[in-house]
Amino acid sequence: MRLRQLTGLEQDKLHKEYEEIMAQIEHFKKILADVTLRMDIIKNELLEIKEKFGDKRRSELVPNAEEFNPEDFYADEDMVITISHLGYIKRTPLSEFRTQGRGGIGSKGSTTRDEDFLEHIFIASMHNTLLLFTEKGRCFGLKSMKFLKEPQLQKVVQFKMY
Repeated sequence: MRLRQLTGLEQDKLHKEYEEIMAQIEHFKKILADVTLRMDIIKNELLEIKEKFGDKRRSELVPNAEEFNPEDFYADEDMVITISHLGYIKRTPLSEFRTQGRGGIGSKGSTTRDEDFLEHIFIASMHNTLLLFTEKGRCFGLKSMKFLKEPQLQKVVQFKMY
């Protein structure tokens, strides 16, 4: 075959390929323009996937109550738990407090409302249980992790919330 014939064949192939690509572009434009056509295509593809991979689950997921322990999600670090006179309570990491040297100026440990003052300060780990007694004699045992973690100078939540 001559070179001219070979280039002619290649041109024919290029023209066919160009026409196929233009037809695909028109088809894709129709899909983008028509919402129902798009939804039909998505539906058909999902049905095909369901037929191909839609067998019954082979493994069984069974929750085991012994394995799940909420304490495992919290690091066992020391916390400072403060309770004010009006019943506001919060926990602050002990690492936020620093030791004071001789003759140093202390830092403010907590802010309170106008007529409120800190009445109790406890140091406990995150996994310890704090027993709280109400004025009516009821006792509540709450884990230290249940109290809101607030920065040192943040105002706090009242105990009635618990």
